[in-house]
Amino acid sequence: MTARKQSGLTIDEAFQRFYLREKGKPHVACEWFNQALREGLTLWCDASEVKPGYFASYFRVTIEQASEGGWTAKMTTVASVAMPPADQFEWTVSAARVNSLLNSQSSGRKRGRKPKFDWASIKREIAQRCIDKNTGRVLVPVPDNEGKLAKAMLDWCGTKFDEIPSDSAMRAAVKEICAMLRPD
Repeated sequence: MTARKQSGLTIDEAFQRFYLREKGKPHVACEWFNQALREGLTLWCDASEVKPGYFASYFRVTIEQASEGGWTAKMTTVASVAMPPADQFEWTVSAARVNSLLNSQSSGRKRGRKPKFDWASIKREIAQRCIDKNTGRVLVPVPDNEGKLAKAMLDWCGTKFDEIPSDSAMRAAVKEICAMLRPD
């Protein structure tokens, strides 16, 4: 862990930038933000940098409706091991990296082999399909119906991309997003 050297945004400030970009789709914006943190968007806990794998294992950003309308975001602990609640710490993310990510519309991935599929776009679409168009509320399919969503997503990929992921990869992505959107 290294000491913080650059200015940061609070979790809610960073979420608001994703939310603004997603034109008011809070659950899609939250999933995009979580994915960026899992892929290496710089996250700080007090003065220490948090590695993406550690974040993915123990935390996630969650959202709730604000009393005055709109949405707010906070860090929550999701690990089953005994850990202090996430709200006992000051969490920040790199303002420069958030801006860079939003400007490039990338998934935050910078190095290494280019991914074969645009998983960030695919996962945003999965999250968007889990929102009731009439009410704007999350409507996650029960696990038995996740296969239908996976098939619909493969069809969607066929219209958007030259190649489509395997059925098993798509089912895994649907399962991951649905699990994150389900209430605890």
